[in-house]
Amino acid sequence: MSRVLFSMKSKKLLFSVLIFVLAAIFALASTADAADGVKREKLSLKLAASPGPYGDMFDEAIAPYLEKKYGYSVEVIEFTDGTAAHQALISGEIDIAIIGHLFYENFLEKNLNEVFTPIVVVPTAGAGIYSKVYKSLSELKEGDQIAIPSEASNQPRVLSMSEKAGLIKLNKEADPDLITVSDITDNPLKLKFVEVDRYLLPQALDSVQLSIIYGNIAFASGIDLSTALYPEDMIEDYKNCLVVYGPKVKEQYVKDIQEAASSDEFKTVLNSAKYASFNRPLKAVPDKFYTDQGLKAPN
Repeated sequence: MSRVLFSMKSKKLLFSVLIFVLAAIFALASTADAADGVKREKLSLKLAASPGPYGDMFDEAIAPYLEKKYGYSVEVIEFTDGTAAHQALISGEIDIAIIGHLFYENFLEKNLNEVFTPIVVVPTAGAGIYSKVYKSLSELKEGDQIAIPSEASNQPRVLSMSEKAGLIKLNKEADPDLITVSDITDNPLKLKFVEVDRYLLPQALDSVQLSIIYGNIAFASGIDLSTALYPEDMIEDYKNCLVVYGPKVKEQYVKDIQEAASSDEFKTVLNSAKYASFNRPLKAVPDKFYTDQGLKAPN
């Protein structure tokens, strides 16, 4: 009887040891990649994306690389409110965001008194001046209406674009980051600027002669970007970027996303017809990524 009892205890002990070993192996497998041996404590990521192509871009060009190579799972959550998305970054409800461009991120940093670090600049669909009435800006008539975004952070961009298109002139003394309609000094056609929520700018085409629509919103609305009467000559600060909350910049998933964004798989997707017309960044990793960490940006 004692041998039987000993045998049962031994089996229980062996079973317990086996469970412990298997649990340890599982834990290691879930936090480390066999190829590079780097521990990855976080393999489930949530991405905040504005409506349009950028959530798709991450889903098609970056997420598969992360999932296949390192075992990440990625959930894309759509936000129409950029401030809410960044507050979710701060709270940890969201890990990454692709909501706006570098200028917008700087604007939110000042308003929220927080640091949002851009980790990758992505190819971006430029804004454009669209019309259902005209085929050329030369056809404009006096008093025509032009819809622009109502948000203060967006007006410098669209008004500067209107000036480049030859529609208006702006006060040269005005702060270029804070330009509003009140800074217009010359408006030969007496155009009336109608402020509209940026997501309603495509619908505004039914009631005004012109509408300045961001590329992602035009894309999401099914507007052919090549039909713009005046396409934006896009500067680097208006190209969209993936951002993380500043204190999270050293997380391993940040490095892995940057790796994915420099991969051949990423380039293949971005060279497809869907994204072929998007403006490419001069630098995939922006200078602010380095300066936020007290580092010198490479040339």
